[in-house]
Amino acid sequence: MEQELPQTTLDDESQTILEPEDDEGDDAPDGACEDMTSQPLTFRFVPNRFRRHHIAVQQDPSSLSRCVASIQAKPFGQARAITAYKRQGPWLWVWWDGRFGWVDLSDLGRCGWRATQLHGPPDPREAWPGDNYLGPRGAFALGPDVGGFAATNCMTTLPTLVVFFATMSDAESLCGGDDRLFLFLRTTLAAIWLACVGLLWRAALTEPGVLPRNPPDAKPSLPPGCEDGPDLKICHTCNLVRPARSKHCGSCNNCVELFDHHCPWLGTCVAKRNYAYFSLFLKAETTNESVRGVYRTALNVNDLGCRRNCASAARSVYCDKTPPSRLAALFPRDARGARDAAGGGYGAVCPVATTP
Repeated sequence: MEQELPQTTLDDESQTILEPEDDEGDDAPDGACEDMTSQPLTFRFVPNRFRRHHIAVQQDPSSLSRCVASIQAKPFGQARAITAYKRQGPWLWVWWDGRFGWVDLSDLGRCGWRATQLHGPPDPREAWPGDNYLGPRGAFALGPDVGGFAATNCMTTLPTLVVFFATMSDAESLCGGDDRLFLFLRTTLAAIWLACVGLLWRAALTEPGVLPRNPPDAKPSLPPGCEDGPDLKICHTCNLVRPARSKHCGSCNNCVELFDHHCPWLGTCVAKRNYAYFSLFLKAETTNESVRGVYRTALNVNDLGCRRNCASAARSVYCDKTPPSRLAALFPRDARGARDAAGGGYGAVCPVATTP
């Protein structure tokens, strides 16, 4: 169930927020900060569709205070479920991008957003704080750079159509009237295009290897199933210990396992679960490591040699199964799972602070 938030108005003369009267009364006085840490509230923030606005997260409950973070809109207007731990008038104290800050509900309309309060478990796709678009039940993940992905499809498809219907339209001029050769050439071109587009879409829609965040009150720890290694760092945004060769992507706003790079033309990160589809040639060092010169003076223990690297990449595409997504646990498959989620089963996705 959703409850529409009361509309606040702005007095032009006094420039102060006027709150609507509450017939049932309010335990907290006007302007007082209400602590909801023991029972935080969840709000559903919905942006205007196809508009990539952001919400400023302020240091203090004041429009003139310093901005400490911003809540970006997801592609295609996918909503966000945000947990609030304190409330002061129209301001909410939320955890976002590794820090707490204040969000002004009265300013959402100007920013192109609207908010409602949730009284049940949020949709895991909305509770997930990353900037990617998640499909139903997490079936696929689309990166935030949708425009770049669309441009890549156009640049791949349009030239193929021109060649297919213009250059290869006449068997007489193309191959001297040999119908078999003409059919073979057109079929080969179509097969190459299908393979190219298929790998493009598989790489773009495959969740690259996102590491779910920890709640704000949890001690940073290595995600379950990740191996310990020498290159471990704490990500304060996701509140976790990053495994070796992982990195926080600023574009997708997620920590990604075995991060290679963020590809704006693909629209998403190239990492553990979609790297083989992105390229059949594997250097063993990632693009991120190559740019930073990680193995310039040190031995790259991940390099198997050119032949074995290429064979490993080809085997991962045609033989091996794609590693399971760590986001799969966020989507319960039965009613019992949904009840568990209502009790806090979405812990890594929708952080809820607890008090002893």
